[in-house]
This record gives sequence, structure tokens and C-alpha cells, in this order.
Amino acid sequence: FSFDGSTAQQISNTNPSGNDGINNLIRYQQGMIFSAIDADQHTNLYQYLDGTLTQITSFAHDGISGISNVTVSGSDVYFIGGPNVGYKLFWYDGTAVAQISDLNMGGDDNIQFIVVSGTNVFFSGTADGSTYKLYYFNGTTTTQVTETNTHGNDSPQSLISDGANGAYYTSYVDHAVDARIYHFDGTSVTQLPSLNGTDPNSANFLLLHNGSLYLEGLLGSQSDIFKFDGTNYQKISSTSNGQTPQCIVSDGSNIYYETIVDGTHWDLFKFDGTSETHLTTGMFGANCPYFAGGRGYFTASPTDSSSAYFVYDGTSTIQLSPHINGQSVGADQFTAVGSDIYFLSNDTATRKLVYRYSP
Repeated sequence: FSFDGSTAQQISNTNPSGNDGINNLIRYQQGMIFSAIDADQHTNLYQYLDGTLTQITSFAHDGISGISNVTVSGSDVYFIGGPNVGYKLFWYDGTAVAQISDLNMGGDDNIQFIVVSGTNVFFSGTADGSTYKLYYFNGTTTTQVTETNTHGNDSPQSLISDGANGAYYTSYVDHAVDARIYHFDGTSVTQLPSLNGTDPNSANFLLLHNGSLYLEGLLGSQSDIFKFDGTNYQKISSTSNGQTPQCIVSDGSNIYYETIVDGTHWDLFKFDGTSETHLTTGMFGANCPYFAGGRGYFTASPTDSSSAYFVYDGTSTIQLSPHINGQSVGADQFTAVGSDIYFLSNDTATRKLVYRYSP
């Protein structure tokens, strides 16, 4: 459906006799792109633009999982699709669809993620069905990044753009049981120093912010948020209680993260480059914010059995519309249209509805 501010109208009917199975709904150009099930129960990619719905792919893969990880970068769309046997990586440039991975010929490439960095598209996949390596596509060819573990799985994870044509990521090293952090600058791979010189970083989240790399790292048995300036690490989280922080995001000026404070409560924190600020208190879970219009929107759980929606305006944290029975969902459920925020939530009758918040 689409909503123009006053009226909702149906825009898809790809499967007239049943569920369209809409998934991967993302803004693209002046319209939308999404995956849906057709009348033959095959999942394909569709584009909605200027009132017209166009089918982009013609895959004969059954089920809603036939297309995943749809990633938009300008006029380009990258996605994982299953045209016949196994999943491959594809590219849609607004005109035509091209396959850009065939690591495991005749089988499943098992693509794990897609990250666009400058002119390169990074992804993890396997050529033998079990050993995962890091690859990138430069618009013409697909190349394997120098492997970090010549004896088996690199198992690259937590991959982010370095702001140019390279990437930061975690990966396994030869004969190690833990991952290290690496930087690929588009030409060569460099391993970053470990937190104490010997132990692995074991990072689960990476974020590049104002020229520094922020990460969740393990120092001994303590898991905390650290800042790496290219030479030294600085611990910035003070209350993680040895538990793994759950996210790190940036609003362009500050970073935000969720971590445990007393063994029971998970709260949201802000770091402004100098000091840490506690934004929520006594929560049983607080997701990292979605930022729009200078405000951060997030879900949090005031009790261990319910959750609600909150907004942080840069000064204080406010709970939105108390009549809404907030569903515990991630910040990707928030969407800004102009100055308004739209989000999904259950009402008191547990029906999932779309709500609009006007700051």
C-alpha cells in the first residue's frame, strides 16, 4: 500500500489468489523497490515508480526467502537471489539485472552480507560450500580479498565501509579460534593492533565516526565499547558489567550504544567524544536510535514484558503516545517522511498498525 498523507491505496497484487509476501521494501529513486511472491509462488524483485509496478527479475525460486539483503546505493541495487540452484549476488542498475557472483559454480554461493564502499561492493561467500572468504565487485570484476586464514574459514563479519573504497571487518587468522580486526584499503589488507597487544579484539560491532573506529571489544573477560584513533584504544563505556553491548550507531555528532548496567537492565548511552551520558534508566532493553530531524527514535522496554516508543531530542528522553502498546522492534521500523515519523506498532487489541508522529 501507499499513503499520500490522507488516503491509503493498494499498489501490489502480484499473487492474486493469495499473500503477496512483501519483503525488502526500500526507497529507490522516486519510488520503491521490494520483493514479492507471484502467482506461481516464485519470489521476484519489483519496482514501483510513478504509479506503475514493474517486475525486475524472473526467478523460478519458491518461497519468500528467494530474494534477500536488498541494498540500494544511488541508482544501483544489489541483492541475493536464487534463480535456480543456490543463491548468487545480483546487480540492478535501473535498466537491467546482472549476476556478479558465481563462486560455487552449479551450487550455492551462500552470500552472507552486502556492503557498498565507494566504487566497490563487498560480500562474503563460499566457493566450496563451507569455507567463507571476503570478495569485492568493482563494477566490472569480482575479486577475492587477500585471505587471513589460509587453513580454512576467514568467516568475515562486522564489515563496514572505510569511507573510501575499502572496508573494516573482523576475520579469522591462521590457527586462531578468535577473530581479529582488519582494514582493506582497496589494495592490501592490514591487521589492526589488539587491545592489549596479545588478545584478539573479538569485535561484534564496528563503526567509523569522525575519523576514529569504534568497536565492541573484549579485553580479558570484559566486553566494552572502545575508540581506536589509528594508534591507541580508549575505553569509553563505563557500565557494561562485562556484558556484550548490543549496538553502536552515530547521528553524525555523537555515538550511541546499548549496554547492560547492573546485570539485568539494558540502557541506552551517548558518547560525545569526551564523556558518556546515560539516556534511559532501568530499561529491560533499549534499541539503538533511528535519527531524523535532529532527534533519535527508539524502542525500549520499561518492564520485562512490554516495550514502548521513545524519542531523544538532544536534551531529554520522552515516551511517545502512552496508549500505544509498543512492539519490540528495531529502529529500521521507523521511517521519516518530511518532518513526520511513521512506525509500526501493535494497538491494545494486538493488531499491527502504522502510526504517524509529528514532532
